[in-house]
Amino acid sequence: MSIVSSMSMNIRVFGGVFFLITLYVWQVSQPQYTQVTILDVGQGSGAYIKVDNGFEILVDVGETNKTLRNLSRFRPWWDRHIDLIITSHSDKDHTGMVPKILRRFRVGGYIESPKPGTDGLYKSIHKELEAQDIPLIYPEHIDLSQDVFITFLHPQNKFAQEYSDNDASLVFVLQVRGTRFLFMGDASSRVENELIRRYGKQLDVDVLIVGHHGSKTSTSQVFLDITTPEYGVISAGAENTYGHPHQSVIKRLEEHGVVVLRTDTLGNVQFKVYENGEFDIIVR
Repeated sequence: MSIVSSMSMNIRVFGGVFFLITLYVWQVSQPQYTQVTILDVGQGSGAYIKVDNGFEILVDVGETNKTLRNLSRFRPWWDRHIDLIITSHSDKDHTGMVPKILRRFRVGGYIESPKPGTDGLYKSIHKELEAQDIPLIYPEHIDLSQDVFITFLHPQNKFAQEYSDNDASLVFVLQVRGTRFLFMGDASSRVENELIRRYGKQLDVDVLIVGHHGSKTSTSQVFLDITTPEYGVISAGAENTYGHPHQSVIKRLEEHGVVVLRTDTLGNVQFKVYENGEFDIIVR
């Protein structure tokens, strides 16, 4: 080997090491945050959570490829692992993309409403879960990191069969340091009233993921009095045939001083919650 070629190789190696060190220093110097993104999935529901330790969760997944297109904007294209999928209930606009996602990604665990679905989609999901040996779990509480955790509020497993599919939706609080997100699925005011009786002021949150896409059957006056959210995020499709979100719900939210963020008009709505508890909101 000539002296010139040897020097060239040393320079290339040094350059590569310098790049990796620079990249590492840049990553370490970036502010650490947990991101909670309500995805624009059209008429349906979908959310992506990435904890600052790298743990990733999908909460509902819509029913079209729009879910995957928008998800790809927030995570590397080559990453084929999702730690956890949570589906609030078995409606297609919440679970339609689950089979495709289970086939495309390595999924660590699956959480669903304790009230089972009855259609072919539900059976297809469970067939895929079994084929891939993905554990089906029903926790009451999940610690995601030191300051990030999920607490499930509804339904209690033994009573799930007493509810309609919508009212059997999983309802949970995601707490990221001091910021609290309340996910309501498609639960109606019946469930809201039960939650108020059971938890009272413990329902106070910063961000409300508005129930049932802003349907008039949810987000009652008394529920807003108790939860006192600063922001209300509504997942709905543009010009959908259901009339979501209903104008009466928008009015109630605004009368309570809630800043309304809608996926049908804004696209993806992302909250970045930093180590000091402050957060930014990005819409894109």
